[in-house]
Amino acid sequence: MIRLAILLLILSGFSAAAERPNLLFVLADDMGWQDTSVAFAKGRTKFNDRFHTPALERLAREGVKFTQAYSCAVCSPTRVNFLTGQNAVRHGVTQWTHITGDKPTPDLPHPTLSHAAWNWNGLQPAGTGLPHSVEAPTLPALLKRAGYRTMHFGKGHFGAAGTPGADPKVFGFDVRIGGRDAGGCGSYSGLKDFGAKANPNGPWRAWDLDHYFGQDIHLTEALTLEAKREIRSAVADGQPFFCYFAHYAPHTPIEPDERFAPQYRAAGLDETEAAYASLIDGMDKSVGDLLGLLDELGIAGQTLVVFTSDNGAVSHKYRTMDPPHTHNAPLGSGKGAHHEGGIRVPLLVRWPGVAKAATVNEAPVIIYDWFPTLLKVAGCDTGTPVRDPPRTSRADADGESDGPTLARAESDQPRLNTQTPSLPPSIKSNTDILLMLLSIAGILGGIAPIEIDPPTSHSAIFGRNLMIYLPLLVMALLNLVALVVSRRRSWMAILGIGLLFPGAMARGPAAHDSLRRSVPRNRQADARRPGARLPRHPRLLYRRAAHPFRPAALTRKFP
Repeated sequence: MIRLAILLLILSGFSAAAERPNLLFVLADDMGWQDTSVAFAKGRTKFNDRFHTPALERLAREGVKFTQAYSCAVCSPTRVNFLTGQNAVRHGVTQWTHITGDKPTPDLPHPTLSHAAWNWNGLQPAGTGLPHSVEAPTLPALLKRAGYRTMHFGKGHFGAAGTPGADPKVFGFDVRIGGRDAGGCGSYSGLKDFGAKANPNGPWRAWDLDHYFGQDIHLTEALTLEAKREIRSAVADGQPFFCYFAHYAPHTPIEPDERFAPQYRAAGLDETEAAYASLIDGMDKSVGDLLGLLDELGIAGQTLVVFTSDNGAVSHKYRTMDPPHTHNAPLGSGKGAHHEGGIRVPLLVRWPGVAKAATVNEAPVIIYDWFPTLLKVAGCDTGTPVRDPPRTSRADADGESDGPTLARAESDQPRLNTQTPSLPPSIKSNTDILLMLLSIAGILGGIAPIEIDPPTSHSAIFGRNLMIYLPLLVMALLNLVALVVSRRRSWMAILGIGLLFPGAMARGPAAHDSLRRSVPRNRQADARRPGARLPRHPRLLYRRAAHPFRPAALTRKFP
């Protein structure tokens, strides 16, 4: 699988330390790809017409809209992905961190299979040594080391309750407002002390917001006021900032934001859908307020703004107006599922002078590539993989940022490119190399003198296959030379890819028998046992193909 870098490297001439951009990363919680008036499909849908999000529309006009952006299926894996640059298979936080820190029970018990021993204690600071957790260098810590003021507002959900990782401050944030271990808030209402009134010491109480208790204020608004104050302070001090604003909205509890709910009730929505839409509106107002602040402070042109979501929208149980699994249609299912509806999210990026305005990008992108991308634009990229603490066997980060993807390009469809470090710079994308290798492998597979039927001689099969495939093999090799020497892409190699399948078919049933014989019988038996772990994939497949958050049909276009 070709590794896709995410976007936004510095253009030539934009590299002075004094010009390091501010970074504003806004992460919605459980917001689906259609929960906005910005259309991420080929055409508008009924949900695009339901919601009113002028701030997101502004981002789409002034930046780039990604129509195939992906996160994980639930909260914690996405957040750990973002902070570490690792995919969920590598860091092992494949579910939300458990609220007690104890071993959780599976959400969907299986009659014969045991659930995996995933890292339910979540992300932890280096040296903690906590079982069922992951330790890795984090984005805010690296940015802080590079001179950024790092700020966290809103939901944490990095580490389990009662562990050091429950507090975002341990990961390098100078400012923490909100945070803690819970996956949501107790209430969005200040009159309810954001949930603390009903349960003062309960797990859903947001930290650092006691001074709003008893006030008629929405949680989204309170967090926005806190973020505006801290951004003003950083600008006044002349310090670049990294602001990670992780909204609680529109996660449950689906309580109405009465600033916006009446208009949706008047439009005929039931109470649950009106409340949900009002949470989206409140979040959009927050984004608009932050964009207005950047304009007011005169730093909009020096600030990279990203808006996305941690997973797909809730599509059942808590939302009752439509039948289950219709809120993300035509994508299947929703939050918690590895179908498209559970992992496909909105993504908008604005960086004046770098990201071309009003651009639509259809390239697939994924959440953990933001880790190296933000390090790169902040000027603190080392050019080498980020290594984990010595005690862990995990080798490096999975996110990559290897080539320019958004700039003032002639096309309105900028591509995500990578470079192959071990080859000359003239090779612009390792796509060409992969095509070439597949071509040669397919051709050689067809030439190989393996019997189809026992009466057929090896020499007869070899002679026949050689006459068919040798010209294409020569063509592929010449194409490889032309690619390196002339710096010109040629697509003749694609002709050889289809030969992978004839080459494999020529081997007949005997090849499958030999493959089965190569796996010890006891391992076959082990794989059938409840709770057994299958044989580990080779490193390449383990990192790039086997993990659940990069679907095999990732490049498939939807309406």
